[in-house]
Amino acid sequence: MKKKILIGIYAAVQLTVIVLIPLGLIFRQPIYFYIASPLAFVAIVFIIVYLKKTSEPKK
Repeated sequence: MKKKILIGIYAAVQLTVIVLIPLGLIFRQPIYFYIASPLAFVAIVFIIVYLKKTSEPKK
């Protein structure tokens, strides 16, 4: 259950980044990039943590 919630949060963050970056390019407003950059960083950190936790062998 917890895994599904985390994947849902990750998907929402990725969708937001995917929407905001093109909007920033189209409207030439830097606010979209200011919002998308930290969200992209959070998504990258989430991937790293998730992969480390799932790749560890169970004892």
